[in-house]
Amino acid sequence: MNVPKDFPDESRQSSHTKLPLSSLKDPSCVNAMIHFYRGELGRIMIWGQRLDQSTQWAIASTTTIVTMMLWIEARRYRLYDAFRERVRMLEAYFLVPMISQSDRLLEGEWRRLVCGDLILPTFKISAIEAVPRRSRRNRIFILPSSCRHGVKNS
Repeated sequence: MNVPKDFPDESRQSSHTKLPLSSLKDPSCVNAMIHFYRGELGRIMIWGQRLDQSTQWAIASTTTIVTMMLWIEARRYRLYDAFRERVRMLEAYFLVPMISQSDRLLEGEWRRLVCGDLILPTFKISAIEAVPRRSRRNRIFILPSSCRHGVKNS
């Protein structure tokens, strides 16, 4: 407990300034101490509630922000995946037959699929699938470096 330097120490007090032990049992002194105790207890409770409330707000707002960022990233990944699928289809059904000079490989309904996807683009994976894929592909490499950075700065 911190006691100010100018606070009178019992050894420095003269005998006439010391409170006799019997005055601590005085009802007015006991009553004052009870009110003092209840006041301090009330302050502790209020500060505890303030800390709890701010912690709950911090957790709720962080969760909301992270969730929104994950959904934005999932949408971006779904768009990327749609374009990647279209490019992969062109590579497999157009470029390979052209390079291998195989007319038989150019046949099929791949042209109709590419045209349909160009006219009405669709996502190939769900948002629920996109979140872990995006996390595995990018965030997993960022996490160890950010942890090392956080440890280094603390």
